[in-house]
Amino acid sequence: MEEKQTCCICGCEFTGYGNNPFPLSNTGRCCDECNGKVIEVRIGEATGEIKRRDFRELLNEFYDGKTELGLYTSTNENNEQVIVEITNEYLKTSVFQGNGWIRINIYHKDHTTEELYER
Repeated sequence: MEEKQTCCICGCEFTGYGNNPFPLSNTGRCCDECNGKVIEVRIGEATGEIKRRDFRELLNEFYDGKTELGLYTSTNENNEQVIVEITNEYLKTSVFQGNGWIRINIYHKDHTTEELYER
């Protein structure tokens, strides 16, 4: 019987070898579902489809309805990986913190915000 592991991105348990989570995490292994997100970010970075942007500029453009929908990646001042997802309804940031937690902030068009933490 294969040993269970915990995904370093979403925290779910999985069996098997797992996947390299970089650039969404620098440690651990990720499950197959999260590996899809990892691959999406890698392809976007390689093709230039994921752009590095200043967050304040991006947030203001989102509130003004002037931003492109999509996925963006960057690093913050603490050298932590940041993924930004922009939809018509919200702008969501996921910060892969050095302490192993993922801080998720969701900014809605009505200027309300949510802050969540995942392990």
